[in-house]
Amino acid sequence: MSALAPADDVVACRALRKRYGELDAVAGVSFDVHRGEVFGLLGPNGAGKTTTIEILEGIRDPDSGEVRVLGLDPLRDGSQVKARIGVQLQTASLYPYLTVRELIELFGLFFPRRVPVQRVLDALELNEKRDAQTRTLSGGQQQRLSVALALVNDPDVQMSTLKTPIGDRREVEDPNVVKVVTNLAGDAIYFSRCPIPYTREGSGLHYKHLGLYVYRRDFLLAYSGLPVGPLERLERLEQLRAIENGYRIRVVETEYESLGVDTPEDLQRVSALFEPSLRMH
Repeated sequence: MSALAPADDVVACRALRKRYGELDAVAGVSFDVHRGEVFGLLGPNGAGKTTTIEILEGIRDPDSGEVRVLGLDPLRDGSQVKARIGVQLQTASLYPYLTVRELIELFGLFFPRRVPVQRVLDALELNEKRDAQTRTLSGGQQQRLSVALALVNDPDVQMSTLKTPIGDRREVEDPNVVKVVTNLAGDAIYFSRCPIPYTREGSGLHYKHLGLYVYRRDFLLAYSGLPVGPLERLERLEQLRAIENGYRIRVVETEYESLGVDTPEDLQRVSALFEPSLRMH
């Protein structure tokens, strides 16, 4: 089983087996989990659900079979896998005298990149309890906190780019100026040559996409092999290929412009900038 390509499964199990003495806890399980999919393991007590999950996490080794998580072997590449996943345990002993905010901050320190604490609090509706000690939380609030601790890791940004506010309304309408909209986490929702978002009141903040990119190496090597989707064909914007195949593009705002050359007029403007230096040589 090769390392996962971006459009492939994020979890892949083949003929997974685990025995405890005479008991077959996991007997030849095979399944795939696709990017963006919500997947559940269902079965009676003792069916091997927990053992399977522990093997995926890299904390228990299988007797046979093959497993990949994000293209990695959880046993051989355990540190890399753990840096890229989040886990909510069945039962967890939370530090009783730490506040909700302090505990999320503590768990965030375990990872190279983390979601901002305020964003986690808002997403799990824990903002009102941010300064409450965990021992004072209700059972439901403790479960939400457990989910928050599993989601504080922010590992899987494969690609990043820039945006800048548009000040000239003519650029909003210009199809040669690519507009971008992002979610609250700063990830791209869509890139378009059309004026997005549409503002019913006739005014609003629009962002221009600046065509500068940063890639993770493994993603860049696989990027050209991704299938071209219908949105990329319509807009003729290759960055939509990543979004259509389920990848996140982190978009960072900057106040600086870049020089794009999309029309003959753009080329003339850029040439004019270089003319003084060319004369000196």
